[in-house]
Amino acid sequence: MFTVDTRIAALAGGVVLLVAALSLMVNRPPKVPPVATTAAPKAAPATGYAVEKSRKPDPSPPTSVNPEPPSIEEHPTVVESTSAPIVKTLSKNATLQLTTTPGGATFSVYPGVIAGNTAPGATPLRTGSVPNAVENLPPGRYTLFFHHEGWPDDRAEITVNAGENVPVDYTFPHGSATITSVPDGAEIFFGSHSLGQTPLTVDLPLGKQKLVARYPELSDKSQTVTIATSAEAKVTFQMKSQSSHSSRSRATPTPNAMDKIGQSFKHLFGGKTPPARKKK
Repeated sequence: MFTVDTRIAALAGGVVLLVAALSLMVNRPPKVPPVATTAAPKAAPATGYAVEKSRKPDPSPPTSVNPEPPSIEEHPTVVESTSAPIVKTLSKNATLQLTTTPGGATFSVYPGVIAGNTAPGATPLRTGSVPNAVENLPPGRYTLFFHHEGWPDDRAEITVNAGENVPVDYTFPHGSATITSVPDGAEIFFGSHSLGQTPLTVDLPLGKQKLVARYPELSDKSQTVTIATSAEAKVTFQMKSQSSHSSRSRATPTPNAMDKIGQSFKHLFGGKTPPARKKK
């Protein structure tokens, strides 16, 4: 009896252990799902777009939650707007606005400082006639030479910086002269340059200057005038000849009625012809 009970008790204990083991196996938490759950958050730092896609199974996520990444074309626009002014500033040079008094002179531009009032034989950087604009000059120091027919050559020095627009008005040393003629309308020449028709007032170089007056059907007249800065010179050209005027004034007057009667008596009586009476 004891042996049977012992076997029954051992069998019952084994069944209890088996049931307990099965129960542990059935209720044991699965290991695979937790691994899959922790793997998804580790992939999040790749891109925001990928994070939103892993959390939302919806194939078309809302635009406000998942904005499109910035367009590649927008980046060059920002770079161009910031770099363009820098390139423009570096490439911009200076400009000279040249005028002279009197006008009509020619100019030449040389780099650096050159002594003397006459332009050297070397080829200038720029040349031309005024008024004129000399553009795209690099920053630095330059010597300008001016030439005007009949005027002494002269020079000027100038320093320019990048981006400057510099007005340069050069005035030759001069004085003024008022020129008239009899009759009016004579054309006045200074060398080969016409100054205009009389009456006129003009600027001339300092010192003794020769002027020539020309009038149609009359001989040319010339005079030398001294020009100074302290006073205005005045010169008048007599285009009509004084000799021709005096010869016309000495012409024999037309005989009057009494002279004609005296001439008739002379022919009748053979007397001498009385002298012609002068016209009062």
